[in-house]
Amino acid sequence: MKRFFTFAILTTINIIAISAQNEYCIAKIDNNSNIIVCNNMIDAFSAEDIINVKQFSITNHSNIFVNEKKYDINIGCINDWDNYDGGMFNVISVSKDNNTLLEIKQPDCWTFTYGGKSETDFHKYTNNQYYIPIEISNNLSILIFVGWPYGGELPLLTILALTDSDVKLIFNKHMAINSITKDTTNFAMEVISSIVEHDANNNDINQSHTHRIYSMGNDIFYK
Repeated sequence: MKRFFTFAILTTINIIAISAQNEYCIAKIDNNSNIIVCNNMIDAFSAEDIINVKQFSITNHSNIFVNEKKYDINIGCINDWDNYDGGMFNVISVSKDNNTLLEIKQPDCWTFTYGGKSETDFHKYTNNQYYIPIEISNNLSILIFVGWPYGGELPLLTILALTDSDVKLIFNKHMAINSITKDTTNFAMEVISSIVEHDANNNDINQSHTHRIYSMGNDIFYK
């Protein structure tokens, strides 16, 4: 199945790995509340011009407040999406003050966090069927979206970051969520980056690789 990716992004720069142990700062907040992201953690869909003109219908609307600033989160489906059968969506649109700041479209899908097509029920982390919201600090929140595991692939894990003046896509890779922990000061998510394969005798022929996505202050890291 072809994949497409379209998103509006205002400022994106590369961040250098901060250690020799594959630890990356994937999102930083500058003094003006701008989000600085690392492209190394963003896998794009194969893009074609046709997706840019596709019309979509909004199927869900919600609000997120970051430092008292309101964002509108619109979830939708492309109108002529031939694979739609409920419990999924392929458009994410974020706006503030009636201005669209970020819009992502793909012809595959993200799934509901519970009660939909996801192989894992994430209801213990959220009461929102479309994403998992995490408040990192007073001026930083993230929204976690979970994809569908096509053809033996791990599901797509898509993360948006929001401050009171900016929104960015900061993570987009095929990984599965193992667990999420959050206390008053720290956030951590354990993810799996590979599927264990088996031989004809059902013996493991490779290992699953586990990583962490976590916060330190207003910075978000991957290791």
